[in-house]
Amino acid sequence: MTRQGADPMVCNTSRNTAQLMECGVVIRDPTDSASFYLSAYVLEGKVAMISFGDSGGVQLVDRLKADLTARFGRPHAAKNGTWQWNYRGGGGAQTVRFNWRGRGSARWIFITLWDKRVMDGIARYVGRKP
Repeated sequence: MTRQGADPMVCNTSRNTAQLMECGVVIRDPTDSASFYLSAYVLEGKVAMISFGDSGGVQLVDRLKADLTARFGRPHAAKNGTWQWNYRGGGGAQTVRFNWRGRGSARWIFITLWDKRVMDGIARYVGRKP
């Protein structure tokens, strides 16, 4: 179901199994009409990972750093341009990852949330690369 005039969410099933789907849609923020991309991996009807992508300036990155730190506490620096929070919730280990990249004054940001227990189930359907 989509709102009239909205883009539909598109889902593609894995080549290996219909139990794994990758979905995506462009969403508009109702407050300022800014658009951002939302993607998700769905495994056996459960959301394994969801990611929001956006772009902006240094102020957006700084605001999101402050908001996420206030919500989840001190982050772990996973790598350059990536902060990560691991916590227990929803019956298992979950992760929030904030990633940003930039060129000049432009910044591209992604906030990714995943459920480790559900993500671990993907291995049943996807073979390992040699």
